Amino acid sequence: MWIAVAAVLALTACGTTAGTPRPVADRLDVDVVTLDADGSAPGRYAELSASPIDLRAFAGWWGGATDDEPDPVPARAGTTFLAVTDSTGCRVPESVAVTREGDDLVVTFAGGVDRSECYRAVGPIALLGLETSAVHGVRTVNGEIPRRKGGPGQLTHFVELGTGAYNGIAPAELGSAEEMARRLGDEGAVLSEPVPAGRRGFAFVLTGCAETGAVLLVSLEKITADLTGGENTNCDAPAYFLATFAISAADVPAGAVLE
Repeated sequence: MWIAVAAVLALTACGTTAGTPRPVADRLDVDVVTLDADGSAPGRYAELSASPIDLRAFAGWWGGATDDEPDPVPARAGTTFLAVTDSTGCRVPESVAVTREGDDLVVTFAGGVDRSECYRAVGPIALLGLETSAVHGVRTVNGEIPRRKGGPGQLTHFVELGTGAYNGIAPAELGSAEEMARRLGDEGAVLSEPVPAGRRGFAFVLTGCAETGAVLLVSLEKITADLTGGENTNCDAPAYFLATFAISAADVPAGAVLE
């Protein structure tokens, strides 16, 4: 009798450890907003946001930002956006699928065949729309915590300068922005704020109309910025904005110049 009870207890203990089932995968409905199947991302990156994600800024995580103007993506009620990449070797995928396993989203770039000539690895990049209710409580994407939205550069100040004589003011790195501060006068007070250790700061005077924000674009060759928001507005004269950014020094590619 004692032996039988011991055997039952042993089996029960086994079932509560090694026998614990994994969360059931739930395939989600996906709206593929953008798919660059032949992209050049070097591995897995992800951003998850309730508002649209600028893929140019997102690509700054690996120094892959471009100056290409993206088509505007409007916010959508009940939609959460996911920017995600992977490395697929020599294969150019044809589609992307998302499943949920517990609090993790598993993204798979599927289909396609290996290229006969593989001079570089393929790193597909996708912007996806997911139902917000379906991703409630998600903590990770492909097992990793998503990165902060907006790429490695964080907007720290956005100042509307108006329509004055601000044309031709060159960008500057904070800590050596004396000429920009002189040109801006009182509007340039934020340029004197100290930059925390381990970070770098950059300032730009940008020409626009009625924009509401800006993003830092980080590539291996250069660091630039662009205005965002304010679509479908007309101006009688160009408006100017001062945008400053902070970025981890480790996320600034060696040799990238400020433009």
